[in-house]
Amino acid sequence: MRVLVVDDDTVFCTVTKRKLAGLAADVTETYDGLSAWNIAQTNHFDLALVDLGLPGLDGLSLIEHIRQHPKTRHMPIIVITGRDDKDTINAAFAAGATLFLTKPINWSLIEYQIRCVMRMTVSEQELRHVHQRLRASNRVKDTVIGRLNHSLQPIAHELRVLANGMIHLANTHCKPDAIDARATVMIDRIERLEAGLSNMTAFAGSVSGELELNHVPTHLRDLIASFAPAALHRATTRDVNFRVELPASDIAIMCDTEQLSRAIANITDNAVRYAPNGSRVTLTVRLLEDRSLYISVDDEGCGIAPGRLVQLLSPHIETAGGGQSNAELAGMGLVVAKHIIEAHGGILEVHSAPQRGTTAALHIPADRVSCVEPNEIHDGQQWPDEMHAKLTA
Repeated sequence: MRVLVVDDDTVFCTVTKRKLAGLAADVTETYDGLSAWNIAQTNHFDLALVDLGLPGLDGLSLIEHIRQHPKTRHMPIIVITGRDDKDTINAAFAAGATLFLTKPINWSLIEYQIRCVMRMTVSEQELRHVHQRLRASNRVKDTVIGRLNHSLQPIAHELRVLANGMIHLANTHCKPDAIDARATVMIDRIERLEAGLSNMTAFAGSVSGELELNHVPTHLRDLIASFAPAALHRATTRDVNFRVELPASDIAIMCDTEQLSRAIANITDNAVRYAPNGSRVTLTVRLLEDRSLYISVDDEGCGIAPGRLVQLLSPHIETAGGGQSNAELAGMGLVVAKHIIEAHGGILEVHSAPQRGTTAALHIPADRVSCVEPNEIHDGQQWPDEMHAKLTA
């Protein structure tokens, strides 16, 4: 415990330092208020013992300075002074004193008094942390609700329009092909809703600090195989050429398999869903020279303006305006991927420009990556030869 003792009586400072030995305290002494204030700003202390009759800057002013500075505002302060009148006591507590003691000090009790003050301080810190967590949870709730309203309501409206159109076509005995076309669009919108809700749940957990990771060695091909078939199917239905380029080496990653798979799937899904018909989306995995892993997804889409990209990567979003539901859902996937990769010690990079496409990449640090023999890790997902041929063609 580091203690700052401020008193213009040098003998008192020396005695205090000796008496605090039972608390294993590291004591710093100073004899005027101004030097004490300078020391308190540049060093960390767990407790301050302050006299009121100080030269330079009086004790009450010193306490007020300490309480107003972000670094020291919560530090407990025990006033030790020869004055015991009611006005002085009231002024000390009004300035921010934690405890008021008068000289001469009862040295047999002060150790217990200090221990009591420190226990109170710890309890106050815990209460502040609980309050901060509650505020963070409320912010997450408000953000999630805002994103749900802004991103998912337009899709729900579109589904209602499609459903009414299908009913009309059925009532007019329209050809099945027309109904099938609308049904295909409806399925796509429902899948987008499901993905959006899933990402909302993951987003709420990650932003509120509740993202729990279970790190296990996972084969790179297992990660890709967990979502690649669905991505390939979606790409095929949209006439998008989706391919995967993997390194020749067999690679293992120490990660939370489910969460990292979600992060890679999110950046892949964004690219495939919003890629123009007839364009290409490529997922590339490269083992860099420093043995870190670089997983990138490139598309040939319309790109994202820099200011818009900053908005999409932010946990909070402006909800004014309409017509941005697709982009907001894409942004939610990026935010979730960003939190997941950062929880693994890596970073998310997004490079984009209007009409020039987008590259989203996850950079996994080298200490999580290793080259392994194929039989060193239990294969959770199968990588069928037919799927491998389709994805790497």
